Order: sequence, then structure tokens, then C-alpha cells
Amino acid sequence: MPTTYAASVSPSVTETISGGTVSAVDYIVIIAMENQNYGSVIGSPFAPFINSLLGSPYFGATIPSYHGAYPGSSAGSYTAVVSGNTYGVSNGVSYGSINALTIVDGFEAVRRTWRVLQESSSPIGNSAWLSGSFRGPDHNGFTQFSTVTDNPARAANLILGDAQQVNPNSLLSLIRSPSPPNFLWYTPNDTNNTHDPSNNVPVAVADGDSYLSSFVPQILSAPVFQQGRALLMLWWDELDPAPNVFVGARVKPGFVSQATNLGHYSTLRFIENLWGMAPMSNGPDYPSGDIGAVPLDIL
Repeated sequence: MPTTYAASVSPSVTETISGGTVSAVDYIVIIAMENQNYGSVIGSPFAPFINSLLGSPYFGATIPSYHGAYPGSSAGSYTAVVSGNTYGVSNGVSYGSINALTIVDGFEAVRRTWRVLQESSSPIGNSAWLSGSFRGPDHNGFTQFSTVTDNPARAANLILGDAQQVNPNSLLSLIRSPSPPNFLWYTPNDTNNTHDPSNNVPVAVADGDSYLSSFVPQILSAPVFQQGRALLMLWWDELDPAPNVFVGARVKPGFVSQATNLGHYSTLRFIENLWGMAPMSNGPDYPSGDIGAVPLDIL
């Protein structure tokens, strides 16, 4: 069973998440999950916590027709959501192998701070996907780009692997700090991210759900969420439709999107529009890079 990381959400979150004064979204937390389609998670009895985010007290949003699978692999999906392109990436992509713009360039242009955290590799992880002691670039788009990894100031924002003991407490300490980074990306390992290496979907979903339930309530009780200034995204990668969930005071309460033209590029374009960042690429696959993407409609 996953480790429990402390108390549940405080009563004050109910008022904030379900209504009240709404301010700008200044903080975004993305938790990257794996290998499940919409119907395997949303409405599933094996994911009670994830589904509770769509009802009281959180009233989160979801997108039943969200297009994952860019271009049908974990690696390409992670590439797409941070760069607006897939750059021909497939599983087994090398650390720092792509020289191109990423969302980090946008963050710096508008002076938004960021951190990327990645749990240590899990026993069931494919050793071909490891880089050093941490899970490799297949599951962390930021580490695919030399424009991030070869820039010392940017690379310092990559918090990776066994040596740095990355776990949910690492994420919680940042989001609950007096000055949280504006953008936090968190990649769990394969034990915790609903990955399905043994084709046992119920077990994978239940393990991931239990893992999220142990610390997501604490994220949502952080001051920036209580103040209505933050957005949580549970993001899945390579299946279509993917079961993404969005929680925050600015999210349309209990919203179920009817859009059929949203996907990973839409997530990127949504963040770019939210913070006044320029789109980067007319990348291939669905639909046409972040330049041609329709932003998420969850706010």
C-alpha cells in the first residue's frame, strides 16, 4: 500500500473550491499519470478518490473526449504538452536530445517561476527508460530538451530521482511554502501513476487512486488554493480519450466538457493563454501544435 502523507483537507477548502471570491490563476500543479483511458478511471469503483474530485466539496471538471496519444506513446505525449510538437519522439528518447523551445521559455518571458519533480524509478519500471537513478525522459518532457538540461539555471529546477528523495512531501513543501513556484510538474513512478505493466487495470487504477488520496487533499488545502489562486490538473498521457481532471476555484463547478477538439496541445495553449505566453509550434498530430490548438474550456 502507498505511504500516507498526512491529514485530509481542511473544512475551509470547501468554501474556496466550490465558490467564493475568484482571483487569477497564479499557480498550476500538474500530476502526470499513466496509461488509462477515460472509462477506466472516471466512473470506476476502483478510483473513488479521483471521482470524488468531481463532486462535493471540490466540484472539479473533466473532459470525456480529451485526446491523448501523441503519437501513441508516453514519450510523445510528454513532449507535446511542454513544447507544442512531438519532434518524432518515441519511447526510449534520450535525456537532453531535443534542441527546441519549451514552455520554460514562456515562463521566463513572463517571469513565472517553475519546478519539475520526478519520483525515483520503481521496481516495475523498464530499465531501458531509466537515466541515472530516476525515471527517464519518456515520462518527463522537460528532461528531453537540451534547452533545459544543458542550461544550468534551468536544470537546477529539475528535481529528480533517488538521490534527492523525491516524494509527495517534496511537492507539498513547495506548494505550501510562502512563495510557491507558479508552475509545478510532478511525475510519480510506475507504482503510483496508474501505469499498467501487467494488464491489470483495476489494480493499477486502485493503487494510483490510493496514492493520490494520500496527499492531493493537502495540495488543495494549501494557502494558494484556499485563496482561489491555484489550479490542479491530473493529467494522463497516451490513451484516447484520457481521464483528465481539473480542480480549483476558477474551474466551472462540476463541468463535463462537450468539446471534441481538445488534447495535449490544448493543455499547453490553455496555460499560454492564461499567462500571456506566446505559442511555439505548428507541430504534427492532433490537432496542429499549440499554435493551432483550441484551449481547454474548463474555466
